Amino acid sequence: MSKSADMLVIADPHIYQLQEHIGENWDIHTLESTLKNGFSGNESAILVRTVTKVNKTFIQTFPDSIRFLATASAGFDHIDKKELRKKHIHFAHAPGCNSKAVAEYVLTGMLLWADANHIDLSTKILGIIGVGNVGKEVDTLAKKFNIKTVLFDPPREKRSKTFHSATFDEVLSCDMLTFHVPYDASTHHLFNEKSIGNHSFDLVINAARGGVIDEEFLLKKMQDGTLTNCIIDCWENEPKLNPQLVSHAFIATPHIAGYSEQAKIKATAMVTHALNKYFGLAKKAKTEKRLPNTIVLDSSNNLSEVLTKVHPIRDYDAAMRLLIQEKNENHAVLFAHLRTNKAYRNEYKTIEIQGLEQEFHETLRKLGVRKVCS
Repeated sequence: MSKSADMLVIADPHIYQLQEHIGENWDIHTLESTLKNGFSGNESAILVRTVTKVNKTFIQTFPDSIRFLATASAGFDHIDKKELRKKHIHFAHAPGCNSKAVAEYVLTGMLLWADANHIDLSTKILGIIGVGNVGKEVDTLAKKFNIKTVLFDPPREKRSKTFHSATFDEVLSCDMLTFHVPYDASTHHLFNEKSIGNHSFDLVINAARGGVIDEEFLLKKMQDGTLTNCIIDCWENEPKLNPQLVSHAFIATPHIAGYSEQAKIKATAMVTHALNKYFGLAKKAKTEKRLPNTIVLDSSNNLSEVLTKVHPIRDYDAAMRLLIQEKNENHAVLFAHLRTNKAYRNEYKTIEIQGLEQEFHETLRKLGVRKVCS
């Protein structure tokens, strides 16, 4: 498509470093202002995040000038793609943008859980449900810790001649489960009473989407002793919470597993590249040499102390436990604020650690820390 002067894009103001990536061809108006005042009829594109539900009702308000819509996220269950196709609106997203960040979240949580309970993870079997970009990263990282994995992804097996999915019965024999599937009708309450029954697990992790797990059933399993612990990042009625599940979880976080600075930069780069390519606009990829993030540690008594100084997973958990002490009607607003306003963490590959006791070096290197020294 040919370029016209001063092309207008409507964008969520929280898309990270959008101005630096999008180029000078675009005039950016905020999504918040457009939702409040309506469209002008001159907009060419819309850029959103997962917090905006792009459903049929919303899409029907779009002027005919809108030809492109993208979400700066890997997932797109908040987008009615069928309705976009009806209006001949091109769609783009950022597959794999946060796979490294989510995998680091999962393994960090597992290591904290194992350290707190004096468990050797190499004696456990991890069932990975959903083996796309994220699931593959989790599998790779788990293997570095000698954790045996069972991979379950029948749709991928149909698409790939080289991938063989385990059966669901094989997954149910695992000690730990972690979910990395998209959310749709086929994965709604994938973890429920009918599918799981009385099978016992040491740990269940949900860093996919909230509706993948039946939260009431999850609580029931924890209460009857057939589930020992859980780590929950995604919530069934998000941004509303289940306070009981927050209090029972080993770690509870506000849907931030993929919230690293590197993941956010990658997502923005991917969707702005797709935007400019669709409209035939030249935009060189943003390249920037970044200094490593140096963390100087004081002496630590155990691995949990080290991990919580390097990764903010416990900071989020503490904030969530404070959040549920507020009135229920305030939970959604506080959840959204916590998710949006805390600074993004850095992935392990960008971090250099100084002052770390020798006994923790190997674990941090396996996680991918760039450099570790005493």
